[in-house]
Amino acid sequence: MTNSSTRVVEGDDLAALIEQRDFLLASLDDLDREFAAGDIEPDDYETLRDDYTVRAAATIRSIDAKKTRVAKAESSGSSKARKLAWVVGVAAVAILAGVLIARSSGSRLTDEFGSGEIDDRLSSRSLLLKASNALDEGEFDAAIDLYDDVLEIDPLNVEALTYRGWVYYRQDPSPDGGRADPAIADFAEASAIEPTYPDARVFATIVLSDRANPADLLAAAEQIQAFDETEPDAFMASLVEQRNLRETVAGRLFGQPNPPTIAESPYDTAKLTSIARSAADKVLASEAITLFGVVLDEEPDNVEALTYQGWFFARIVGDPPAGIDAEAAGRFADDAFGLFDRAIELDPTYPDVWAWRAFLNNQLGNTDQAKSDAQTFLGLKDQPQEILDLVNDPQYGLVDP
Repeated sequence: MTNSSTRVVEGDDLAALIEQRDFLLASLDDLDREFAAGDIEPDDYETLRDDYTVRAAATIRSIDAKKTRVAKAESSGSSKARKLAWVVGVAAVAILAGVLIARSSGSRLTDEFGSGEIDDRLSSRSLLLKASNALDEGEFDAAIDLYDDVLEIDPLNVEALTYRGWVYYRQDPSPDGGRADPAIADFAEASAIEPTYPDARVFATIVLSDRANPADLLAAAEQIQAFDETEPDAFMASLVEQRNLRETVAGRLFGQPNPPTIAESPYDTAKLTSIARSAADKVLASEAITLFGVVLDEEPDNVEALTYQGWFFARIVGDPPAGIDAEAAGRFADDAFGLFDRAIELDPTYPDVWAWRAFLNNQLGNTDQAKSDAQTFLGLKDQPQEILDLVNDPQYGLVDP
């Protein structure tokens, strides 16, 4: 097949994959809307979301690989290739172009650039695409067989290992399911081959945290920490956020009976405070309260943790969840003021605490005190821009025109 013909076929396949990706991402959005509207049961939602997610991720991987191959195929006819031909000969350039086309994510090429190996690499890419299509059809056994075929050709293919493991788990996702162990083994092998491959870290985190025993929760925390050291694509980063993996794993780890100390975990107090703040932002009450508590047990004078636990309590006062009556909301307000006052006592130059205390006073009708706190905030250095914008927002009335 000529280079031009190859590009036509690759282009057609790429267009189909992009259409498939857009359909799956739209399906995820539709699923989220149906769940938010109460039109789907939580268990069904989780199952469908996991299935759509893995199919979308596999499709995106295939798109990336095809784009790489098309670009490399086109570059083989460039002026650089023609110049190489004068130096090393047409035959050598043809072999080099073939190697570039064959190289794809998860593959490992040796120094031998024979046609058999190139065919193997192209075959593994084709098999991965077929496996992705099998996942689209819900044909899990067929997908596993195809991933097995890839691994016979290329035992170091991290994509095949990772997605075979995920399909294992999706076949029986119960915590004690018989396929969790081989799934975890595949993820571990993929990470040993390529420690920065993000998909394996994410899937391992999900499986290990679902099992929820102390050893697996600790391992899950290690996996999500390792994920944060990779350079994930937008889809995997979004998946971690959508599933609240950082918050869920840390909350389960430290919320269990006889939890580890921070020193015995993969976290330090700064990281755990950041995760606690994220849990508070997402109104994950159990996780936020647990994690702020862990940090303040370790460091009672941690001004950031004091401030943001206080702000979380203040938000409950402003928008009490179901089951929180006025009396209970009042207790949260008292607790929030206590935390703010302690933070100010420890570090009166920390701007965030003055802003959040201003908002709490404003909620409770303490207008003069709210404006005074806002002015103190504005007089300090290094105010976070997003908080500065809120304080200056006319709708809150904290700053006189």
